[in-house]
Amino acid sequence: MITDISMDPSIGRFVLSADRDEKIRFSQFPPTALIQSYCLGHASAVVQVACCQRFQAENWMISIPKDGTIKLWDYLKSTMLDSKTLCDSENTQSGVHTLAMCPSTDCIAVIMGVRFALLRIITSENQPPTLKIFADNTSTSLSKPLAIESEPLDAIFLSNLSTTPSIASSTHFHAKKWFSFAEEEPSTESVDDGLTKKKLKSAH
Repeated sequence: MITDISMDPSIGRFVLSADRDEKIRFSQFPPTALIQSYCLGHASAVVQVACCQRFQAENWMISIPKDGTIKLWDYLKSTMLDSKTLCDSENTQSGVHTLAMCPSTDCIAVIMGVRFALLRIITSENQPPTLKIFADNTSTSLSKPLAIESEPLDAIFLSNLSTTPSIASSTHFHAKKWFSFAEEEPSTESVDDGLTKKKLKSAH
């Protein structure tokens, strides 16, 4: 069963598909039945995949399975470049798993249940790339993800606030519950839809 897909950003003729059977397919597009190769090495269902747009010349991809890890791949070579354990698999099986990548930087945000991690792809000459966890201002490295009060539903980068490539000044990350009406008080506003008046509840 396919759980997520990501298009190859450089030429758009290939698609990456994550699967519950612990693998990632690298297929032609649109004839997706023509599978080029597999990326193997996950110990549980793969929840999400994303091509690294900033490193599209290197053909890198990020994946998050349900075993509490995050992995960096060269999908053309079907090679795992790095893997980091973010939390125990027992704490991630039932939680929301989501991944957001900043298109203009090397920043990656990952949510696993009530754990949040902000990572960067660290590159150096003649050394393989590595994944490193940072604090929310990306200047201080951390040894483990941060704990948050409740499970967010989604994550998004807002990277168009500045033209500077600095992550701290140009990239803002928001992880929050969206439309959690049950936890919010209804507003006093109402609208008339022509039949009945309805109370409006804010979604902050």
